[in-house]
Amino acid sequence: MTNRRAPKALGFCLAMIVLASPAAGAGLTAGDVDDNLNFEAFQAYAAGATEGVLNKLPDPDLSDRVTLRVRSADGAPVSWARVVYRDADGPAGSSAMAFTGSDGVVRLFPAYELGGAAERLAVDVYHPTAQQPGTSVELATADLAESRVFDVVLATGTPAPAALDLAIVLDTTGSMGDEFEYLADELEGIVGSVREQQPDVHMRFALVVYRDHGDAYVVRSYPFTDSLEGMQATLAAQDSRGGGDTPEAVEEALEAAMQLDWRGGNTAKLLWLVADAPPHASGYDRTMEAYRDARERGVHIYPVSGSGVGDAAEYLFRVGALLTQGRYAFLTDDSGIGESHVEPAVPCFQVVELSDLLTRIVEGELAGHRVEAAPESVIRTVGNFHKGVCLAPGEEPGGEEPAPAPPELPGTARTSGPPSATGETSAASTPGLGAPILLLALAGVAVAASRVRRPGKPRS
Repeated sequence: MTNRRAPKALGFCLAMIVLASPAAGAGLTAGDVDDNLNFEAFQAYAAGATEGVLNKLPDPDLSDRVTLRVRSADGAPVSWARVVYRDADGPAGSSAMAFTGSDGVVRLFPAYELGGAAERLAVDVYHPTAQQPGTSVELATADLAESRVFDVVLATGTPAPAALDLAIVLDTTGSMGDEFEYLADELEGIVGSVREQQPDVHMRFALVVYRDHGDAYVVRSYPFTDSLEGMQATLAAQDSRGGGDTPEAVEEALEAAMQLDWRGGNTAKLLWLVADAPPHASGYDRTMEAYRDARERGVHIYPVSGSGVGDAAEYLFRVGALLTQGRYAFLTDDSGIGESHVEPAVPCFQVVELSDLLTRIVEGELAGHRVEAAPESVIRTVGNFHKGVCLAPGEEPGGEEPAPAPPELPGTARTSGPPSATGETSAASTPGLGAPILLLALAGVAVAASRVRRPGKPRS
């Protein structure tokens, strides 16, 4: 696989680069991509990424994705509803499970999760507090419209999430120290801002740090705490050393994160994977299993790639974000901090300060809709970007059309929902770099919660 810096982006029709304003220089800068909103572009990228590589990358069949939108009778999204589905014509006992986000949306991947294409899906949808399904749906996949989106209505809705669990999974090998010194100068102000906030949600923080076999440690896990001061002390005790080869123990760190005491019910669950290297090839399957585990727990993974991230890491991190309804974030060179950062092969993105991106991620997860950057906070725009969707050069945003509802079948308890946009909105995405950047992340969490209204690089 070739190294992609500027040249390969041309193949993705980066039609324009608009300099909206100069980089403020006040902090790290980042962009992000929501591959679920740009699914066709992701499929084209993934087809190229998995061809001709020395270490065969996982190539899950995600082509038959179906988007389920769960609404209450008054049209409000039902957050963290449990969705269990199976092949209606397949063997009994073979099923998959996932959760809606705070926007009431969940994506199903039948071929990947059920082991093969399914002509009919049997879907049970559970209210977050219920033990029995609130509605059951059977649908023929061939009857879905091109958007492959359908609505389901539950009798009772849910309030916006009242709790937030945030786990930070951090690569602490030597190459992750580029931004440590700069961020250390900002920690006092960041932590002070966090302490001043009175968030509406009950927030807990956990930390998993990892390196690789042969280093001082492989994985260290610190359980959830609602003490920001405790998390600050834990983060401050970390340093970046070790490594030596590009792959690291990513799969073991993700497995440790899945063993944390995540809360159930109507709780927003985020995992920020801060890294710049992939797992070893022998750990690819375990990494994919960790993503499946995250789906079954309703944990949204938001990778943040650091300087020198390579092709394999970008691909694996983007697959994890897509499967778990997160977004892939990446640091950029606009801040002038640290070593050169490789921008991914995506058709469009906006560059903002990382703290702004993190804040909007949390706002979206708690509010139930995507939160866009204020125009004055955008440093530059690449491609034809519209609310996370990459449009063709010169294309204008289109109108909305109703999402198709599944057919009414005997024995099902389904009421079709109100019309919905085929251009989905997703609650969503991103992270930071190095131990201190995690405090920047926590600052973003606190700010967001207080605002939301609720009724390869070589190692050093």
